[in-house]
Amino acid sequence: MIQIRSRLTVLDTSGVREVRNFDIPGRKGGNRASPGRIGDKIVGAVYRMRPGQPDTLTLRKGDVVRGILVTSKKGMPRSNGTTVRFPDNGVILLNAKGEPLAIRIRGALPMDLRKMGHAKLLLMADHIV
Repeated sequence: MIQIRSRLTVLDTSGVREVRNFDIPGRKGGNRASPGRIGDKIVGAVYRMRPGQPDTLTLRKGDVVRGILVTSKKGMPRSNGTTVRFPDNGVILLNAKGEPLAIRIRGALPMDLRKMGHAKLLLMADHIV
């Protein structure tokens, strides 16, 4: 479950290491809004870059980026009674069209993303849980 100002690990190869979340579009409730869960789209700012990246990257620290939340420490309950948990809160960065910025995704992704309409992300992932 992701709140505003949460720091999220970037799981793709876009050159960004960490993003700070400042909005979860589409959530309801005003000030007591529900937290973001796996599959929600987020808007954040680049917080840290990976060292040794070339100067030709289009992203810089402080840039506003969009992404999709794919892993959560809190976990995600499944219909069979199990809960899938991950070691960190992870996000994959998206462009304006909603396509992934990178060409590869590091780490494991939950197979529940397929039901949420994000099957393309699963094709790019190293592991599916």
